[in-house]
Amino acid sequence: MRYLVTMAACTVMLFAGDYYYMEGGKRVELTPVTSEFPAARSLQNVLKFKNERGADVAIPNRLIVKFKSPENFDRYLKEFGLKLLHRYRNGTCLLQAPTPKAAMDAANALSQREDVLFAQPDLIKKWSLR
Repeated sequence: MRYLVTMAACTVMLFAGDYYYMEGGKRVELTPVTSEFPAARSLQNVLKFKNERGADVAIPNRLIVKFKSPENFDRYLKEFGLKLLHRYRNGTCLLQAPTPKAAMDAANALSQREDVLFAQPDLIKKWSLR
């Protein structure tokens, strides 16, 4: 009995985090998914979730951000511990965070800033062709 209570408490603490991302100004809630099978090496640093519609979503340690102006760009990189991976012609930036959770948190925080047009994790979704 004590073992079950301890396991339940650990599970609640593990999944008690607030997992969401902002998309089009709306909050998209995520439910963590665990797997009993070891992940492929390319997916070991990825958080796996189900979104509100039950679709599989994975979040790596990358985020996509577009700033209104570049004046605070370096400050945000330093504040969130981010690294620039690529800057596209339209001004959108692909950034890398230390962890997938840090990428999600940084994207959520940046999406609330006045000088940011949009920010969200670099989502990996399962596509199906009809």
